[in-house]
Amino acid sequence: MRVLKQGGHHDSKWHLFSEGVQKTRLEWWQILLMVLGGVFILVAVLWCCRRRQRKKRMQKTELYAIREVRNQGQMSLQWRLIKFLDRVFGHKNEEGKAW
Repeated sequence: MRVLKQGGHHDSKWHLFSEGVQKTRLEWWQILLMVLGGVFILVAVLWCCRRRQRKKRMQKTELYAIREVRNQGQMSLQWRLIKFLDRVFGHKNEEGKAW
């Protein structure tokens, strides 16, 4: 948008914007609102990051638990085999009893 002076000459395009600009100091409540807005944005970002990390940690824990259950099943099978072989070959514990 161009503003024409009374003489008909074209003025700079910034003339329109510079007319209403005044340098004013910010009030205390305006500064407070900007600070609170920045803190709110920071807290929201941190909350989203922590939530994402918690979900990833839960997934890793689930995978670990699934692997442990599978391994425990194998270990229990191995343990049963060992117990059975100990009974067959007469291994006795300290009390003199076979398993």
